[in-house]
Amino acid sequence: KWMMKQQRRREEVHRSRKQAKLAKQEAKVRREIDEFDEATRHDEQNRYATAILKTMFITYLRVLKKAPASSLLDVVLDGISHRAHLINVELLSDLLDALQVVVEKHGAAIGTLARLRCVLTALRAMRATEHTVRVDTTKLYQQLYACLQALPAVVAGDRTA
Repeated sequence: KWMMKQQRRREEVHRSRKQAKLAKQEAKVRREIDEFDEATRHDEQNRYATAILKTMFITYLRVLKKAPASSLLDVVLDGISHRAHLINVELLSDLLDALQVVVEKHGAAIGTLARLRCVLTALRAMRATEHTVRVDTTKLYQQLYACLQALPAVVAGDRTA
């Protein structure tokens, strides 16, 4: 043990009080710079994540508006269901309007199951942001019940009912 203490003492650099004070101030400044860099990096990551999310939902909107009967509809509905709580209110209202148009105007082209998934996705999106968005859900529930009434025909084998 005595040898280890002697070795540590040799390794320690003798500093005057002034040098120790400067080293302490330098360490404090270094910590502040590191904290600022971390905060800046966090803000930048948030900015990128927001931009990616906005682009993703704009893409979802484009698919819903331009190609509602495409094979991408399932992927779009899954993405909306999982991430609806992250988007802003204006984009959510556009999204709900687009889903309503898909259900009402393209319902026959997409089939009963896809209509049902659209209605459920809209309801999940509204539930995720229930405190910020107030939307009349009457039409959605009417579509839901219409889909549920047509469901026995779909289960029996007629998928386009």
